[in-house]
Amino acid sequence: MILSRHEAMPTQPLLETLRTSLGQIVAWCQAIDPAARIGLNVLLTDGTRLVGSRWGRTLHYVERLGIHDCEICGFPHIRHDSRHNYRAVVIASEPISHEPWREVPERSVFAVLPEMALQIYPCG
Repeated sequence: MILSRHEAMPTQPLLETLRTSLGQIVAWCQAIDPAARIGLNVLLTDGTRLVGSRWGRTLHYVERLGIHDCEICGFPHIRHDSRHNYRAVVIASEPISHEPWREVPERSVFAVLPEMALQIYPCG
């Protein structure tokens, strides 16, 4: 549904398409059962941008600077051009390493920015 909406309105930012789609899904669910527990963690990409949401489930993220060795095997699991600084955003339902993970706020949408940082907006 979300991708179909994005294809129908390709000039609308992907994050806005996600936000309006979530609003519609929540409205449908509440019309059926106002007390229903809704879980809508979504990650969506159009091949260029990555957006997502947290709604009714846990979601965490960490912004990484520099290459990190895996806590399990001790080796990095990436291929990286050493001429450039390494930056990444890792998103998971729960913290998966000993890094300082942050919780994505409940009922929010987010976008991964080109500089590999998370920009978060309230939703609903």
